[in-house]
Amino acid sequence: AAAVPQAAALGSDGRVRERPSGAIREEDAGAERPMFLETIVTDGIPGRPQAATRSVQIEDEADFYDSFGVSAYAYSGDWNEQCKPNLMYNVRVSRNARRYFWPKNKEWVRFFAYAPYSLPSGSRLLSTANDGGIPKIRYRVPANVTDQIDLLIATPDAVRSEDYDVLVYPGKGMPLTFRHALTAIQFRVKSVAEQNSGRRIRRVQLADIPTTGDCTMQLDAEGGLIWEIPRGTSATRNTYTFDLDIPLVSGQQITEGDQTLMMFPHTIQADLYIHVWLDGENLDQTAPHSFGIQGQTWPIGKTVTYAFSM
Repeated sequence: AAAVPQAAALGSDGRVRERPSGAIREEDAGAERPMFLETIVTDGIPGRPQAATRSVQIEDEADFYDSFGVSAYAYSGDWNEQCKPNLMYNVRVSRNARRYFWPKNKEWVRFFAYAPYSLPSGSRLLSTANDGGIPKIRYRVPANVTDQIDLLIATPDAVRSEDYDVLVYPGKGMPLTFRHALTAIQFRVKSVAEQNSGRRIRRVQLADIPTTGDCTMQLDAEGGLIWEIPRGTSATRNTYTFDLDIPLVSGQQITEGDQTLMMFPHTIQADLYIHVWLDGENLDQTAPHSFGIQGQTWPIGKTVTYAFSM
């Protein structure tokens, strides 16, 4: 579960005593009491109750996606870029899937899997059955937040086929441990000074976010997946806007569940901004409270919560 941040200390006059440690001050803030933004990183991916893979670690097959895709490479000697998915290629696996048997004439077998099998529009397995080496997936983040998924990828180490010989080990199968491939983004209120209590948040916006990336299905030295995320054009970027009516109260969660953004894990190189509008402000004409988050890292398989203080 995401950690609940403690409210900032208040002075005797009800104002925030000092700038929260590590917080970002809103840009071009001329107000006497500016807004601050803190970044809180917690383990795991929370999400919608009806999508168990977005909220809990999977321990029961009934909680998992209905199906997932698997490619398997059988080869002799060392792994190399000429190895091809000659045993299985993008096979749709479900609870009622057919059985595949271990090869007799190959020494090693290596698996790559992703879930769910039915990816969002614009996403697909890039590698073909004739391509050698590590497969890649192109993922496109849906424009509709409720359509975004918890993309999962499994990349187990190669195994010796003789260790799974059905005559010696009847019924033995290959375990696949799926990892979260994306980062969850949420928003909350951390602390509110007395004079700002009673106000409401009308809109939160995360602007100019990359929405297309290619994932090489192999772990890097730090145990994360390798993403290539080009800045690209407006066609590969999007702005996500939440129109809200949320009280500006300490500890108030702003977005959660199916409003959780599922984004690419990466270090932000571009000028990315978070914008916030409060009540009493013309949403179309009043400049928002804006925060630049360039240089921040969205860790893979984590939840990044942006918490506002005012």
